[in-house]
Amino acid sequence: MGVYKLVTYQEEKSSLKKLMKQMFFWEILQGMGLTFRQMFTKPITMRYPENKWVMPERMRGQVALVRDPKKPDEDLCVGCCLCVRVCPSGALDILTSRGEDNQKVIDDYFLDMTRCLFCGSCVEICPVNALVNTDDYELSCYSKDDLLFDKKAMLNTGHAWRKRIKIMQAKGLKEQSVITVKPAKWTSQKPDITEEELAVASKAKA
Repeated sequence: MGVYKLVTYQEEKSSLKKLMKQMFFWEILQGMGLTFRQMFTKPITMRYPENKWVMPERMRGQVALVRDPKKPDEDLCVGCCLCVRVCPSGALDILTSRGEDNQKVIDDYFLDMTRCLFCGSCVEICPVNALVNTDDYELSCYSKDDLLFDKKAMLNTGHAWRKRIKIMQAKGLKEQSVITVKPAKWTSQKPDITEEELAVASKAKA
């Protein structure tokens, strides 16, 4: 004796709907529809590294040394070594000596970016604001030796950062703006950024 299954109207309608979807490739049509809709929308991606975002002011990028703009030939760092003591990974080191007036002279400053945690503790504890977190996040290189910075390299990084800030402020660039940069060959030495390299490509929507 055969076994009969009672099929409700809702189940029959659901089965028919499922069959129709399979016959007309409904899932594929939905995917193609989404693809065609996206073809007419504004892209949200950018052509990195030619185009880049303007980083926030409080970004914790590469650590750099700065000097007083009014006294560019004198070190702002007083050699107190608070940054060396507070660094949790031991990425900083300072070489000091005594000058003619018995004041500390900064002979050299060392930063090992391979150990830096980008925590910003050294910047916060500096009593004279000689250390800054720049907006430089592109630190990829082929050798770890290129991530070892001395006093001269850190001062050059700080000088280039201040120069970028002045140019962006003069152009009215704000956070989430897009800038275009001239493509250049890779080099371990980071040159100063020129004004032409910070020409505005477009600005993000407010």
